Amino acid sequence: MEIFLEILRYTIPSVVMLAGVYFVIDKIYRQESKRRDFEIFKMQKDHVLPLRLQAYERMSLFLQRIKPESMLTRFSFDRLTAQQLQQMLLQAVRDEFEHNAGQQVYVSHAVWGLVLNSRESICQLINMAAAKCGPGAPAMELASNMLEMFAFSDETPIDLAMARMRREIIGEQNA
Repeated sequence: MEIFLEILRYTIPSVVMLAGVYFVIDKIYRQESKRRDFEIFKMQKDHVLPLRLQAYERMSLFLQRIKPESMLTRFSFDRLTAQQLQQMLLQAVRDEFEHNAGQQVYVSHAVWGLVLNSRESICQLINMAAAKCGPGAPAMELASNMLEMFAFSDETPIDLAMARMRREIIGEQNA
């Protein structure tokens, strides 16, 4: 019995000490892990934020470039029919979109949906304006129909997308 008490006298303090050391090391490990995770998060934020802002900038530029008044200034209407101008405008929208499609990785799902909606609405506007004038009509007639239809829109999908991007960028800057 005496041997057993002697073993307990040395074992119990050792077990208590071992448990204490374990809990201290575990706490230090958890704190270090949190610190490392925060450093990784901060590093990613420092690298990704500029890319996100650049993507929003490019989406904004895309939306500005597909506005009818902007698109129509890039084309010469001399000797063009409405159908030819229609095809050129649709191709310009497609080209602009394809050039910026990779930016969807950096913008929110909501903004990307609004950008897609804006592209579709502009293509519909072009096609509806072309339907109002015959295929052999002068290109100037198509241009005036497009500008007239776009001007009577209260809030266009382009305006909605731009407003959403502004809200997201301001929210990111404050975060």
